[in-house]
Amino acid sequence: MKNQITLLLILLFIGVNALAQEGWIRQYSGTTNLLRSVYFIDENIGWAVGFSSEKEPEIPLLKTMDGGKNWTSQKSVTSEWLWSICFIDKSTGWIVGNNGTILKTKDEGANWSRLKSGTSNDFYSVYFINADTGWAVGATGIRIKTTDGGIKWNSLSDLSSTLISVFFINSNVGWAVGQERILKTRDGGESWFPQLYKKESMLYSVYFSDANTGWAVGWSFDNNGIIFKTTNGGTNWISQSSGTSKYLYSVYFTDEKTGWIVGESGTILSTIDGGTKWLPQKSGTSDGLLSVHFIDENTGWIVGDNGTILTTTSGGTTSIRDNHDLKYQTPGKYQLFQNYPNPFNSTTTILFHLPKTNFVTLKIYDLQGSEIETLRSGQQPAGIHQLNWNAKDVPSGIYFCRLATEKFSQTRKIILQK
Repeated sequence: MKNQITLLLILLFIGVNALAQEGWIRQYSGTTNLLRSVYFIDENIGWAVGFSSEKEPEIPLLKTMDGGKNWTSQKSVTSEWLWSICFIDKSTGWIVGNNGTILKTKDEGANWSRLKSGTSNDFYSVYFINADTGWAVGATGIRIKTTDGGIKWNSLSDLSSTLISVFFINSNVGWAVGQERILKTRDGGESWFPQLYKKESMLYSVYFSDANTGWAVGWSFDNNGIIFKTTNGGTNWISQSSGTSKYLYSVYFTDEKTGWIVGESGTILSTIDGGTKWLPQKSGTSDGLLSVHFIDENTGWIVGDNGTILTTTSGGTTSIRDNHDLKYQTPGKYQLFQNYPNPFNSTTTILFHLPKTNFVTLKIYDLQGSEIETLRSGQQPAGIHQLNWNAKDVPSGIYFCRLATEKFSQTRKIILQK
């Protein structure tokens, strides 16, 4: 049994040592140009695109094969600014940009071809649900659709108002947001109807976790950073408090409760309760953050001004204190948070969530897999649990804290420094 635990912990240490990298970590992009959109297929493969500048006239089209440790430039075959990127697998993806630009790759970005969009309007967002069916929206409210992977694009009715973001939950149901409004379609984009009108506002991003639950973010003259949420497909949109006056540019959720928003001046907000409470995270930058993408509740990337690329393997949290006011939140899932402080001297605080009553064990192990101490063992009610580990009689070193229930387990790396 001890050997099994030892093997488990070694694998966690070697293969999941990203847990040791708390918070948001800056990656080297190789450019100072603005990066407008980021998209990852898995924990290793992703792309980022953006705008050129007088200082760096080459359009940034970047790819990574190792989670962002190394970013390489791909040839974009255009000098137009690129606003949005979307992939449906590691081979096939699309990019849209200014002057009707639509690019497509079928070989992981090694080669990009320019597609005929039939317009010179700027495109700001692209979204595909499979290899055939996708949409793009942009200036003057232009909306186009393809059902053959982009060989032919059909123009949908234009508006006078700009659309910045588009998102579809299936081939029929989707939303578009932009200048002062949220639009919805139930027929694949053939017809659109307004769901929300907010005067003197701009909504920059929309995301749905399912057909009913979604969010839209942006900025308004009277409310500053604005967040809207719906739980009925957009029939009703309810305002959520952002706690910031900054522009909010991008929103992403991994489920109906866990999400992030990024914006102006290094703003990062996160929630674990669907947005009832949004809490700030430390970005470590004052650059504008323009796009956020996660592949699971822990692993994500952000891009923005001045070639900024940030990544996290801890959901963006640096400690329990980054989740302040948790006592007012209702846990919707099992979760073991990173201890605080970490590293620590003698005493550290450990916090975990239970969505329902469970038999729980919370134990400390060393690098050899030997059990050091049992902090909790027994039936525990649903809710948020906080306790301290006093390690005054334990030598300095690397340890692991493991939370286990009948159907769930999670391990965090903790460092004792005396």
